[in-house]
Amino acid sequence: MAQNLIKKIRREIEELKSSPEIYAIIDEELIKNLEIGKLIINSYIVFYRIKNNNIQIVRIMYEGRNWINLL
Repeated sequence: MAQNLIKKIRREIEELKSSPEIYAIIDEELIKNLEIGKLIINSYIVFYRIKNNNIQIVRIMYEGRNWINLL
Protein backbone atom coordinates (compact mmCIF):
# COMPACT_ATOMS: atom_id res chain seq x y z
CA MET A 1 0.00 0.00 0.00
CA ALA A 2 2.80 2.45 0.86
CA GLN A 3 4.50 1.63 -2.44
CA ASN A 4 1.31 2.56 -4.33
CA LEU A 5 1.14 5.89 -2.52
CA ILE A 6 4.78 6.64 -3.35
CA LYS A 7 4.13 5.82 -7.02
CA LYS A 8 1.09 8.07 -7.05
CA ILE A 9 2.99 10.96 -5.45
CA ARG A 10 5.80 10.58 -8.00
CA ARG A 11 3.31 10.50 -10.88
CA GLU A 12 1.53 13.63 -9.64
CA ILE A 13 4.84 15.48 -9.20
CA GLU A 14 5.80 14.54 -12.77
CA GLU A 15 2.48 15.97 -13.98
CA LEU A 16 3.09 19.09 -11.90
CA LYS A 17 6.25 19.76 -13.92
CA SER A 18 4.21 20.36 -17.07
CA SER A 19 1.94 23.03 -15.53
CA PRO A 20 2.96 24.09 -12.02
CA GLU A 21 0.98 27.34 -12.21
CA ILE A 22 -2.37 25.55 -12.04
CA TYR A 23 -2.10 25.41 -8.26
CA ALA A 24 -2.29 28.67 -6.34
CA ILE A 25 0.47 29.94 -4.10
CA ILE A 26 -0.45 29.47 -0.43
CA ASP A 27 -2.04 32.68 0.81
CA GLU A 28 -1.62 32.14 4.56
CA GLU A 29 -0.30 35.31 6.20
CA LEU A 30 2.58 33.57 8.01
CA ILE A 31 4.10 31.99 4.89
CA LYS A 32 2.82 33.71 1.76
CA ASN A 33 6.15 35.50 1.31
CA LEU A 34 7.80 32.07 0.77
CA GLU A 35 5.81 31.65 -2.48
CA ILE A 36 5.08 27.99 -1.86
CA GLY A 37 2.43 26.07 -3.76
CA LYS A 38 0.68 22.97 -2.50
CA LEU A 39 -0.59 19.88 -4.22
CA ILE A 40 -2.85 17.53 -2.24
CA ILE A 41 -2.51 13.81 -2.95
CA ASN A 42 -4.73 11.52 -0.88
CA SER A 43 -4.01 12.68 2.69
CA TYR A 44 -0.62 14.22 1.91
CA ILE A 45 0.43 17.68 0.81
CA VAL A 46 3.35 18.26 -1.52
CA PHE A 47 4.78 21.75 -0.95
CA TYR A 48 6.79 23.17 -3.83
CA ARG A 49 8.34 26.29 -5.29
CA ILE A 50 8.95 27.28 -8.88
CA LYS A 51 12.57 28.40 -9.31
CA ASN A 52 14.04 29.21 -12.73
CA ASN A 53 11.35 27.13 -14.47
CA ASN A 54 12.12 24.14 -12.22
CA ILE A 55 9.98 22.56 -9.53
CA GLN A 56 11.63 22.47 -6.11
CA ILE A 57 9.88 20.10 -3.69
CA VAL A 58 10.05 21.73 -0.28
CA ARG A 59 8.35 19.07 1.79
CA ILE A 60 5.78 16.28 1.73
CA MET A 61 3.64 16.15 4.83
CA TYR A 62 0.55 14.41 6.19
CA GLU A 63 -2.45 16.69 5.72
CA GLY A 64 -3.57 16.40 9.35
CA ARG A 65 -0.43 18.07 10.72
CA ASN A 66 -0.20 21.76 11.57
CA TRP A 67 1.70 22.40 8.35
CA ILE A 68 1.75 26.20 8.51
CA ASN A 69 3.94 26.16 11.60
CA LEU A 70 6.13 23.38 10.21
CA LEU A 71 7.10 25.05 6.95
